[in-house]
Amino acid sequence: MILKNFKTITPVRRFFFFYKPYINTFLKYKQLFNKITTTNSIKNSKKHFKSTHITSLKKYPNIVSTYLTFKMFDAVLIKFLLSPKKKKMFNEFIDVYNYKFITPTIDNYFAGFKFFPTKFRNNQPFIVENIPYYSQICLITLTFFKKVLFCKSSGTSAIKLLFTKKNKLALITLPSSQQKFIPSNSMCILGSIFDLKTNICWKGKFKNSFHKKIIVRGVAMNPVDHPNGGRTKAKQPEKSPWGWVAKNNK
Repeated sequence: MILKNFKTITPVRRFFFFYKPYINTFLKYKQLFNKITTTNSIKNSKKHFKSTHITSLKKYPNIVSTYLTFKMFDAVLIKFLLSPKKKKMFNEFIDVYNYKFITPTIDNYFAGFKFFPTKFRNNQPFIVENIPYYSQICLITLTFFKKVLFCKSSGTSAIKLLFTKKNKLALITLPSSQQKFIPSNSMCILGSIFDLKTNICWKGKFKNSFHKKIIVRGVAMNPVDHPNGGRTKAKQPEKSPWGWVAKNNK
């Protein structure tokens, strides 16, 4: 029933239809996260605040990892919800603009980059099932047809949104703001595509080939029918540009 009604539902109702159970857990982890940071930190001195904040987070890795996934969930909503009327409806459930409780040390990292276990690292292949929600993905290969690839060019990345156990499908947002269902057994790579040696990203290039490609000089010409074809003279007679036989007249 979810797959049939997915296209017909508006984006506002789509949120209430899918993401209701996540809202209560978001608020619980928000309260726990605030307790950890406020008790073990001093707000007056900035240098001491950063050092104590990081040490306090190491004690509670599970709370922080789940909380950062929901932080990524807020960033996705801001992209899709541009009208102010829709934002007011979501503010009742989630404070989209309330990022004051997050410190500047964490804002630079996305979910799955630092506070998750070491097995979730960038530029490593994984199955879509095992990756957490709202994490960046690139070079997605399908199981039933391996030649199909998504997010090939550099600087691009998709985001995992949903996972259905019955149909074994995963919903992904492509960089063109298009959503597609993909089998959960498909392979992918974490993070966006960039050159690992130089850390440079030339947007629009295919895969990790960042060197300049060879420019084609033009369409290949048929050496028999065209006078500038450059063929070696043999039994076949020479021809004009129109294909007629040139009677000793080039």
